[in-house]
Amino acid sequence: MSARPICEHCGEHPGTCVGVYVDEKDPAVVCDQCCGHGCEDGRCEPIREDWSAQIAGWRARMARSRMSRGQRQLAIFELAKRAFAEAQATSLPQRGIRLLEEAVELFQACGGDEDSALRLVRFVFARPPGEIGQELGGVGVTTLALAAAAGLSADEEERREFERVLSRDVEEFARRNQAKNDAGFLLVGSGSPR
Repeated sequence: MSARPICEHCGEHPGTCVGVYVDEKDPAVVCDQCCGHGCEDGRCEPIREDWSAQIAGWRARMARSRMSRGQRQLAIFELAKRAFAEAQATSLPQRGIRLLEEAVELFQACGGDEDSALRLVRFVFARPPGEIGQELGGVGVTTLALAAAAGLSADEEERREFERVLSRDVEEFARRNQAKNDAGFLLVGSGSPR
């Protein structure tokens, strides 16, 4: 099991949940990954020592359509920490190159060619770097536009991929990640976040 998140309330003790509780009646009431402080009220999803039980819980919530995008984000982050280890799961350059890989695969699936992709990489890197939040938002809205052009629902495709990921053994992701690292794509600790 990877290290538990630190309680966001006290900043000292390990959290007891994965921070995925949101009150349906009052969205302002959210779990703050606490250790008994703050708004912990027993309704949060606990961090389970048994990883298969953790995944089963997430899959059951998805089947009931009760897992929000924010909850899926936290679940995937927990899975990433387990599959790739804390350092790779939290490294912005490492997560960025994995996102680049998916974007290139999507470009290829849309009929894009390698020469165009390489020209675009050179074009982008000739400019000053952007801010992570704004660029992440750009990825999101561009994804929505591409999904619409392809006649797909970005939300449904994300949910389907989330369910597919949860259906796989975490060791499979660890092996695939190691193969990419061995091919020279381990960037942990490189670059500076913006």
